[in-house]
Amino acid sequence: MAAVLALLAAIVPGRFGGDSAAKEEGPLRWQAPARTSAIAGSTSDHLLFGRVVNHSNHPIRLRAEDVHLIGRDGHRLRTNAAFADGFVPSVQLSGYGDEMYGASASGGVGRAVVLKTGQAAPLSASFTAGAGERAVAIEYHGGQLKLG
Repeated sequence: MAAVLALLAAIVPGRFGGDSAAKEEGPLRWQAPARTSAIAGSTSDHLLFGRVVNHSNHPIRLRAEDVHLIGRDGHRLRTNAAFADGFVPSVQLSGYGDEMYGASASGGVGRAVVLKTGQAAPLSASFTAGAGERAVAIEYHGGQLKLG
């Protein structure tokens, strides 16, 4: 029995205990490696910019409120996200309160996106990571996607 399971694990990874990274990742892939950077003047606040692509065989709906950055320890980091290329105050100014620069007025920008097979969308996120912590993946409804 053990020999059969070992053979199946080698032939069908992810189904019988082999490499399951592709299965766990879900339908999204990075179009190019995502970029992260610290916000000027802060050691704990960071930004992420990238483009995600739907690699499934059906359309998927993504909501920004379901996107979270994941730290090395597997815990969610405080995250604000939007599916937008440009400046979104609710993302880039998340640590300053809604009244600053009209952050609350742009609450609907990039909140949801529907991606057909092969279609891409920009993803911007701000996140807070403590000293020595760093983001290693994004989590969304449907899976996880590792950072670079």
